[in-house]
Amino acid sequence: MVEIAGLLRRCSIEVVVRPAKDISQAILHEVRRRDTDLLVLGWEGRRSQDGHALGETLDPVVQKAACDVILMRGQCVADIRRVLIPAAGGPNVPEGLAVARALAPEAEVTALYVAVEKLGPTEIEVGEAQLKAMLRVLAPADRACIRPRVIQASSPVEGILREAAAGYDLLIVGAGRENVVGRFLFG
Repeated sequence: MVEIAGLLRRCSIEVVVRPAKDISQAILHEVRRRDTDLLVLGWEGRRSQDGHALGETLDPVVQKAACDVILMRGQCVADIRRVLIPAAGGPNVPEGLAVARALAPEAEVTALYVAVEKLGPTEIEVGEAQLKAMLRVLAPADRACIRPRVIQASSPVEGILREAAAGYDLLIVGAGRENVVGRFLFG
């Protein structure tokens, strides 16, 4: 995976407008043609009615792009003070932390583990151990700004949404190539 924090510090941004019959194919063509490292796309946050997780255009782009993809939903506030990153041990959590540090170096970052209630108190211990292990591999400067937090909820999605409603300015969710985005957002 490309080191996203470094990219954000030295990226050049180019807006491309071109006609196309298939928007997703046009985006993928431009990504290949320009040897793109990072693609940032806007998303309205609504599930489409046609069975696509993110929509007819975004699904193929997210699944087939030969670069990292960031989906942005809503407006990004100018002064990001609190960032929430669900951290269940996936490979993208360190990248999410790097993005948070690059976008808002002074922000308080909460690494959240949602312990599913039906799994009992052992799941809370698993979450605490998972977060401790994640923090151990980070640089001391990164570790200092991260607040590990374990909460219980009926599902990871319910827990993340409940915690996000507690006044965070930014939610960063990482997803792999295994269509985790659709499973995470919509069950």
